[in-house]
Amino acid sequence: MKHGILSDLSVPGTEVEVRVTPNATQGDLLVECMGLRVFITEDIASEQANDSAREILADALGIPPSHMHLSKGQTSRDKTFVVDA
Repeated sequence: MKHGILSDLSVPGTEVEVRVTPNATQGDLLVECMGLRVFITEDIASEQANDSAREILADALGIPPSHMHLSKGQTSRDKTFVVDA
């Protein structure tokens, strides 16, 4: 099993809240004292913004992107992803 820097959060049912920063020069994840910030290269209104944020977060959790889904924040910068079984 692949282990990411946040692999302790990869338990099924875990809700992970992130703040997305669009139009970054590269995709990245930052752990701040206020929470998680995901940097994506797409515009927040684009169709691929949620997929990019999910892929970056899944990599940090050490799970495939298909093992998590967006539950809140479809068009918002503040998003909640849930780890699936």
